[in-house]
Amino acid sequence: MKCPTPGCNSLGHLTGRHERHFSISGCPLYHNLSSDECKGKSTVREKQAEERALSHRQDENRHSTRNQAPSDRQLRYKEKVTELRRKRNTGPNKEQKDKHIEHRQSHGNCREPLLENITSDYDLELFRKAQARASEDLEKLRLAGQVSEGGNMIKTIVFGRYELDTWYHSLTLKSTPAWGDSTCASSASNI
Repeated sequence: MKCPTPGCNSLGHLTGRHERHFSISGCPLYHNLSSDECKGKSTVREKQAEERALSHRQDENRHSTRNQAPSDRQLRYKEKVTELRRKRNTGPNKEQKDKHIEHRQSHGNCREPLLENITSDYDLELFRKAQARASEDLEKLRLAGQVSEGGNMIKTIVFGRYELDTWYHSLTLKSTPAWGDSTCASSASNI
């Protein structure tokens, strides 16, 4: 099996935990990353998860009351997020727009669009974490035999206690014309 992304050698994985991938959802090249970047981000995510678990254990020691005020840690985190979002880029400048257009022209729909400078770095990082988690979940389902090749679509998105059923899937092998699409074929020959 081989990754359908043109120019990809199937090495690495978006989650940083696997040596190989066979789908677009796990392809570092499709997501404009290198295998090493994915491994580094995986290490950072694991470290953050450990820190979060430790702080949750510390918060459990607090007495439970109805009108409990946020802890100092929670207040600091809220201030940090507010500050990071305040520093949000005002949008891409002409140079960045040209870079986005050039990327789209050279890769067509065979790669994820460049996502930098369209939102705050904090929100982009949250999105990247969600992508990696969804890719990891798909990989687990694929290994368990619950998802067949070409059927690796996200069918339900869970937001807290709410579930959204999806109806459109842009990253499936069925709808991605990587093999016969002229834009993908021409970009594959350029790589």
